[in-house]
Amino acid sequence: MRRFKKPLLGLLAACLLFTGAASAESSKDDVSFRIPEIQYQKFVLDNGLTLIVHEDHKAPIVAVNVWYHVGSKNEKPGKTGFAHLFEHLMFNGSEHFNDDYFQALERVGATDLNGTTNRDRTNYFQNVPTSALDLVLWLESDRMGHLLGAIDQAKLDEQRGVVQNEKRQGENRPYGRVFNIIAENTFPKGHPYSWTTIGSMEDLNAASLEDVREWFKTYYGAANAVLVVAGDVDAETVKAKVEKYFGDIPSGPPVAKHDAWIAKRTGEHRMVMQDRVPQARVYKVWNVPEWGNRELVYLDLASDILSSGKTSRLYKRLVYDEQIATDVAAYVYTGEIASQFLIQATARPGVDLKQVEKALDEELARFLDDGPTEKELRRVKAQYFSNFVRGIERIGGFGGKSDILAMNQVYGGSPDYYKSTLQYVKDASPADVHAAAREWLSDGVFVLEVHPFPKYKTLKTDVDRSKLPEPGPPPAAKFPRLQKATLSNGLKIILAERHTVPVVNFNLLVDAGYAADQFAVPGTASLTMNMLDEGTKKRTALQISEELAMLGARLSTGSNLDISSVSLSALKANLDASLDIFADVILNPSFPEADFNRLKKQQLAAIQREKSNPVQMALRVFPKLLYGENHAYGNPFTGSGTEASVSKLTRDDLKKFHRTWFKPNNATLVVVGDITLKELKGKLETYFKNWKPGDVPKKNIGRVEHKTSQVVYLMDKPGAIQSIIFAAHIALPKANPEEIAIETLNNILGGTFTARINMNLREDKHWSYGARSLLIDARGQRPFLVYAPVQSDKTRESMQEIARELNDILSTRPPTQDELDKIKKNRILRLPGTWETMSAVAGSIVQMERFGLPDDYWDRYPDMIRSLNLQQIKKAARTLLHPDKIVWLVVGDREKIEDGIRELGFGPIYFVDADGNLIQ
Repeated sequence: MRRFKKPLLGLLAACLLFTGAASAESSKDDVSFRIPEIQYQKFVLDNGLTLIVHEDHKAPIVAVNVWYHVGSKNEKPGKTGFAHLFEHLMFNGSEHFNDDYFQALERVGATDLNGTTNRDRTNYFQNVPTSALDLVLWLESDRMGHLLGAIDQAKLDEQRGVVQNEKRQGENRPYGRVFNIIAENTFPKGHPYSWTTIGSMEDLNAASLEDVREWFKTYYGAANAVLVVAGDVDAETVKAKVEKYFGDIPSGPPVAKHDAWIAKRTGEHRMVMQDRVPQARVYKVWNVPEWGNRELVYLDLASDILSSGKTSRLYKRLVYDEQIATDVAAYVYTGEIASQFLIQATARPGVDLKQVEKALDEELARFLDDGPTEKELRRVKAQYFSNFVRGIERIGGFGGKSDILAMNQVYGGSPDYYKSTLQYVKDASPADVHAAAREWLSDGVFVLEVHPFPKYKTLKTDVDRSKLPEPGPPPAAKFPRLQKATLSNGLKIILAERHTVPVVNFNLLVDAGYAADQFAVPGTASLTMNMLDEGTKKRTALQISEELAMLGARLSTGSNLDISSVSLSALKANLDASLDIFADVILNPSFPEADFNRLKKQQLAAIQREKSNPVQMALRVFPKLLYGENHAYGNPFTGSGTEASVSKLTRDDLKKFHRTWFKPNNATLVVVGDITLKELKGKLETYFKNWKPGDVPKKNIGRVEHKTSQVVYLMDKPGAIQSIIFAAHIALPKANPEEIAIETLNNILGGTFTARINMNLREDKHWSYGARSLLIDARGQRPFLVYAPVQSDKTRESMQEIARELNDILSTRPPTQDELDKIKKNRILRLPGTWETMSAVAGSIVQMERFGLPDDYWDRYPDMIRSLNLQQIKKAARTLLHPDKIVWLVVGDREKIEDGIRELGFGPIYFVDADGNLIQ
């Protein structure tokens, strides 16, 4: 189950068309919305299945999205978690394809492949090349109409174990049990929102095969489902295919549905709980109207006014001005029969939580007394507007057009119900928002928190379900043509034109990154990049934030091991004003003292949070164990540094980092979007004319040798209900002649869902929610690692299985031709959908630039994959894998796991703290 900051409106992001930008002095009517038309055709089959078809011919891919109108609210007390458990079972095979669903889809290049469950619906979705549409419709119809004969006790037990590990993994995170408490204490007993979608361990243990059969018969009929097909298709052809594959599926029985049940509260209810977290946090929760209600839209706008952006009321006071909190958020958690308005704030270390709550209450009271200003409402509408424009490209996945059409049909009764929601946003006035807030947020806070059934019939079809349909010839993947230029100051430009939406994205790559900290102290690169947009010589941090919001632009900064970057996404109509801010941030950062002190405190707080999260604890410690303390890659992979190093940082250190590395001859600007090279170069010469080239130090990324033997490090996390196992050693740099074979070998071993390690620990043993192997890309020698969060009582056994998989692929169970063919097909066939969005195109260009790949790399990529043979994969295994030189790091409850680990005899065992220091 996922929670979104914008559950009501964010999902509409793929719809809105740009009609012009509003000036800072315009009235609310100037914040213009053109209510979009997502063209679609809707059909209702004779068996009740609703089919919605949307045509989008920009890429040879198609999204298939099935929504069943059933979620955890359809469960009964004592049988919680069943909707989500059943979702897992739907991936384990049907009567005519009794194999893992991913096995078939990975072979045809599926992307955005997933299934999710929330309180109100369960959905299954995937994007595939158009040539694979029949195969997907066959699979989806087979599990809708022909599932029960494939489910047995073994599959139920397997997925029960997987789901329980998913629950453990969620609750093992900091603040992981909060929403259990909120659900139980904000809705009355028996209310279908009074339990979480994941359910309880006891109820999951009690789930039986009869429960499975009854759930399927009740809720998975054709009349309770909506099927959306969106992409490079035509409606009549899709209708004919859907009738062919789905027409013989029974409608299912009538389903009773809840009406709105808000359960508005009165008074205040407080609870106190304890958890292993580094910082205190307060949650405030109110029960508010259901999905589609006009007042819920107004409350959603109110939440952004309170906490979205640096000039929002809560952020500005708590985080920016008084610096008593490291984060604050207000948001609406939407449900079909009721929703909730939440505010949460995390106290800065050393600050009394009462002080944070007092300030929060004062700002909320001021908002309830005075309401929002015209400017505040105009700002959040502009933010919504720019978000909508950027979503227009996607057909599938979360928030894509297929998702929007399905959601509005299921919840609103019509695929275009989203227009009503957008009209509410457009027409909202400060008085509307103020009245809704007073009505719903003045009281009732939790602090911590029929129609006659149609006559349906089935169709007789001639579907051959003895085998999967053969996909047609795959469509060719085309990477955009790259244009290059160099400015007069030496700044290299790489442009990929993309004119589908009026947006231009910029990504400045500076050859620095965390590795540049070898010339400074750990954490310098990270803090410097975080400070870039905190003020310039002519703009304060708040002015930068406000101007970007008014322009509908986004600016971000960051670093990885090798590169520091500054990114801008700008609406074409506001390009000049947006570029002015972009250049100002890059060339003229002022590193204001007050903002430096604030962000320094936040980075120190972030380090403390990393030390409480099992995965981040390991990522902080592993580099030192693999590379040594003096290597450029030996600092924490989080980039945050250490408490000692960050505490020593001064503004001068940040200025020096910027002065040293930010030179045009040490940078490349990647641009993707609605602009030509001539236009682009002219603008950049103007805005970056004062950026002078200069000498830059050469980073020294020294060679590291493998360990001479295995060694085990154990990091104690008392009370942990999972152990996080890492097994790693050094591997070749990304830029090596065997890279494609190495990547393919890793996909066979642990890089995909159906790879050996995950199928072993999750699907066969169900000791883990998910395990994998990966290579963390870097210019220098990079880490190869296996990552497996497992239940604590299977730590020793899981380490044993990981070691066996690493050894077997080199000896008794080498890669097979079938495994290779599957990975090759998947890597080639998924390419047509890979570059659907501008950000995806930019990501591939950045990869080429970072690792020195040739300009035709992605054009030749399919042929390089096709040419791989089994001998190359076996050779890659010998090159990559060294199981006798593994460095193990296990994060878990030492008292429960130490004896078992010693029994393995994997080498000496050392104990380390959250900083990687040896302890007794």
